[in-house]
Amino acid sequence: MASNTIPNDAQPSSPLIIVNLTNIIKLTNTNYLSWKLQLEAILSGHGLFKFLDGSHPLPDATVSDGTTFSPNPVHSTWVRQDNLLFGALLGTLESNIVPLVSRAKTAREAWEILAHTFARNTRGHAKLIKANLKSTSKGTQSITEYMNSILVCADQLAVLGEPYKPEDLIERVLEGIQDPNYQSVIDAINDRDSLITFDQLHEKLLLKEVALRNAVTPSPLPISAHATSTRHSAPTPSNDAYNRAHYNHTKTGSTYKKNNDKSQGAGYQGRCQWCHAYGHSLFRCSIFQQKFPTAKPTLPPQPHQPTPPQAHVATAGNNSPPSTWLLDTGATHHVTHDLSNLALHHPYDGTEDIVIGNGTGVPFTHTGSTSFSISPSKSIHLSNVLCALHMSRNIISISQLCFENNLVVEFSHNSFILKDRITGEHLIKGPTKHGVYEWDSSSPILALSTIKAPGTLHEEVYMSQPPGFIDPKYPSHVCKLRKAIYGLKQAPRSWFSLKDLGDLSYFLGVEVMLTSQGLFLSQRQYIIDLLDRLGMLDTKPCPTPMVLTQHLTVDSGTPLPEPKDYRAAVGGLQYLTLTRPDVAFTVNKLSQFMHRPTTDHWSALKRLMRYLSGTLDKGINIFRDPPPILHAFSDADWAGNRDDYTSTMGYVVFLGRTPITWCSKKQRSVAISSTEAEYRAVASTTAELMWVHNLLTELGIRLQHTPVIYCDNLSATYLSTNPVFHSKMKHLAIAFHFIREQVQKQALRVTHVSTGDQIAYFLTKPLSRPRLDTLLSKIGLTDSPSVLRGNVANNIKSATDIIPPRISP
Repeated sequence: MASNTIPNDAQPSSPLIIVNLTNIIKLTNTNYLSWKLQLEAILSGHGLFKFLDGSHPLPDATVSDGTTFSPNPVHSTWVRQDNLLFGALLGTLESNIVPLVSRAKTAREAWEILAHTFARNTRGHAKLIKANLKSTSKGTQSITEYMNSILVCADQLAVLGEPYKPEDLIERVLEGIQDPNYQSVIDAINDRDSLITFDQLHEKLLLKEVALRNAVTPSPLPISAHATSTRHSAPTPSNDAYNRAHYNHTKTGSTYKKNNDKSQGAGYQGRCQWCHAYGHSLFRCSIFQQKFPTAKPTLPPQPHQPTPPQAHVATAGNNSPPSTWLLDTGATHHVTHDLSNLALHHPYDGTEDIVIGNGTGVPFTHTGSTSFSISPSKSIHLSNVLCALHMSRNIISISQLCFENNLVVEFSHNSFILKDRITGEHLIKGPTKHGVYEWDSSSPILALSTIKAPGTLHEEVYMSQPPGFIDPKYPSHVCKLRKAIYGLKQAPRSWFSLKDLGDLSYFLGVEVMLTSQGLFLSQRQYIIDLLDRLGMLDTKPCPTPMVLTQHLTVDSGTPLPEPKDYRAAVGGLQYLTLTRPDVAFTVNKLSQFMHRPTTDHWSALKRLMRYLSGTLDKGINIFRDPPPILHAFSDADWAGNRDDYTSTMGYVVFLGRTPITWCSKKQRSVAISSTEAEYRAVASTTAELMWVHNLLTELGIRLQHTPVIYCDNLSATYLSTNPVFHSKMKHLAIAFHFIREQVQKQALRVTHVSTGDQIAYFLTKPLSRPRLDTLLSKIGLTDSPSVLRGNVANNIKSATDIIPPRISP
């Protein structure tokens, strides 16, 4: 970067400054903060940042001496300098960013457009950055790279006005490190009483990373590896030569030629773990072979000689897959011959060797760690694993495995079992091959808890031969079962067709009647059973479910000596509200006193039962082919509860003309105003309405119009649409933002409705007979059609149950 000046004819004393910004970091979609800091520092140093922050506005084009106007030289100087700055600013942008500032006329306009695009404090932008921060993990990155990625996200949030707390940032860094080798550092930081700074955390993690890269745990005993081989299969000449090279290798080492045998290099062809390039493995990496010329030895093919069985030799043929590990009780260290088996590794420059059973020393080039997932919640970790490229088998030290993972290994003549030492849970069961205990870490692990044990069979059952086990000589034969295998009970269900009982008429206490308009749901017989249980079949009906002027409280009346009948009756009434929204408020009110019912509460319950005895045939209509229009009515009775002065809210949701869900409920907290009570009711209605909307969407039903909530409180209606956050509603931040977000997304509308047209009015307070009948007719709660079906008539217990038929509306 450089700068120089050019002459200014308008103002010779003020030359124009040319700033070359081509060598600085160019602006991309992710580095706005660093780009901005860089430009602010450079332009402030040249005294040009005043053109961008607005402190040096455009002067007037002309000046006046009182009588005449003449061109202003300062204006010409400002325009030329701003154009030079604008051009330099364009040179710092990537090609895909330049179109964003194409409409800008000055450098300041371009600066503001970029700030508005990349640093605008919007909910979506901040949410996206927080999601990126939450998903960031260390993985294969270095500590510096990982912490820089965390810091970039935190700086972007700070620019948006939502800075991350230092303690939250530290916690996020620790959560993203899944490597168990860093667990000691993480535990030490979590145990601190004082908060560690970001720089101190970076330093401690860097020291741990360096220690993992360079340190090798010293062993007080010579490193040894033992295994048993009884293979008698004839190896290929190249394999035989390779094995003999292992047997003859000593501490002094040997020099081998570069291996060009394709059979030796086949297998892993992904990403090189040394140069991190794709398309070749570690053994084919030229950089690795230059640094470790003996990494892959090859000897000329020699005549084959039978290999006798040998014991305590860890190189018994290399034709097993790289994921197969031998369990060895005599080995002091884990050993692998494939560097790709290590998740974390670093070179070893020491002089120690691995001593195998015949006393030969085998060198190793790397040390590291790895882990195997044996279940969704359980993993086995192997630390201090030695990578010896001259070995042909992978070895797990039993002593180290049990110590590091708190495990127990049980051996038998044909298998082994790996168990958790504390819980005794069986984790792995592996076979024995040729006297060697082998475990394939890449094979799927069978969860013993999912095994279905065969049951006892008392009948003769035959089944067809299962696929893959059909006898070619007798393909038409069947198998006789000795045990009840899994699925035997479920299979007969598909052999027989279900019986058609006709149209639905009665289900779980709900009577269903098919009408010309759709369905009519009622619970007539259920109400009769409730009346019979209380001995009120012959009771005199009353017009309303609750006295208009009655105010029930916890202390009103005398406590009942035996509250069992009261609680059983109220519990049964709660199921009745499934088809009778007219009793929802009264049932909700009576349910508030079940812990200590009194004589007044019992009297209110008996009045409700008298109301039900006179409205046995009332039910709800489900209209066929309703228009896909979703709307709801929301209401609240402010401080209507005399015990704790909480409010009662209610809502009813319609799909077309059919009410599909309703609720009458006491609010949990005391509202300081009617607006707050109504607004909380609107929030609950919004949650229910959005749930119904999502359900209809999943069922493939598309709404023709935006769902609407009708509320009779003007203040609550204005709050849901006005983006201004009123001071008296700040304690309702969650409900406020939830409703406003839905309204701004046009997912619903909140509209005012008069109190006279508020259908949810009967769900919040007792009403008079005319008012109640008017509202119930609007929601479709009517008497049943004059059809007396046989199954209903047969359930009538006495003549007093017969109700005169009503005229169909």
